[in-house]
Amino acid sequence: MPGNALQPHGRGRAFTLIELLIVIAIIAMLLGILLPAMAKARESGKIALCTNNLKQLIASSHMYLNDNKDVFPDPAWLPVPKKYRAWLYTGNLNTVVSKKLGASTGSLWPYLGGEADQPHDGIQKTFRCPSHKPPFKSNASSDNITSYLMNGAVVGFNSNAHTAARIERYRPDAWAFWETDEQKTGWNDGSSFPDEGLCKRHGQSNYNAQGRYDNSGATIARFDGSCLWVSRILYDQELKLRPGRLWCSPYKDTGDP
Repeated sequence: MPGNALQPHGRGRAFTLIELLIVIAIIAMLLGILLPAMAKARESGKIALCTNNLKQLIASSHMYLNDNKDVFPDPAWLPVPKKYRAWLYTGNLNTVVSKKLGASTGSLWPYLGGEADQPHDGIQKTFRCPSHKPPFKSNASSDNITSYLMNGAVVGFNSNAHTAARIERYRPDAWAFWETDEQKTGWNDGSSFPDEGLCKRHGQSNYNAQGRYDNSGATIARFDGSCLWVSRILYDQELKLRPGRLWCSPYKDTGDP
């Protein structure tokens, strides 16, 4: 064969063990960077959906009060008479849950596009944080219906009251709805004491080196119709204020029961 003839190509060289380990290490490093970012993006999406839900609930509350002489919807602070339609349900909570009526018996349901007393899965999603999953507190608790509770200050934390105050009696920046702590027991009706807590579904709820919650919080809706994210640190600070944006009963100077 002439000396300048082309030689056939041989088989490609295999990876050495060191090279293979380097490739694996690079892939692991990339996954370590990408997975937390993807998880954070998913959580941001859930928070955005949660915020949108609360925006719809507070907007529906304003539509309700416009049709009802500027009186805010009843918070379903027990007991709720069968003839009285509170924001989340009407009548006996156990019956509403067992019959799987969702929030369809509540006063806000028609303002969200639903037909009264007719369940609808699409509308019901407005009442549910996408991260709030079963099991719930009990088979007959209101967390079967909603992830959000109204501030019991609407009726002055008074179980004998079934008429909320007119909207102008509340601080515009006071907090009307929030994502209630899913681990607490305050799911016996449609409203809550502020000290029954803020949910732990969003962000990290561990203590940092300073002994404070790090990167955790939830969305709240204000009486003025706006919604915003609040940290657990801010929520806990607000709990100490009487009156304040949580303890905001219009029936008492200190805003509490």
